[in-house]
Amino acid sequence: MSHNETRSKGEAVDGMKPVVVKMSWRSTTNVDDCGVYVMRHMETFKGDPKWGCGLKKNDVGTLDKLRLSYCATLVFFKGNAVSKVIIDRAQEFAKQKLETA
Repeated sequence: MSHNETRSKGEAVDGMKPVVVKMSWRSTTNVDDCGVYVMRHMETFKGDPKWGCGLKKNDVGTLDKLRLSYCATLVFFKGNAVSKVIIDRAQEFAKQKLETA
């Protein structure tokens, strides 16, 4: 893609008017899982205005599973420079919890 093509695509996007898609799972009270919602939306949205991402309003179980999945993907990603530090600290934390239980 040439520089001119990139610029024209950028100008096209700049001129677009954003559209807020109405989502049945939208929440005004859950302010902690914004990242989980964004990841799920990026993972599932293909441009269909009637799209569903598999979430339901206040679906704590699904959010927990997605949070765990995304976290594991980030921690175990081969390009994660601090992966070993995170894993070591998590193992130490788990060991301490078992000793005090």
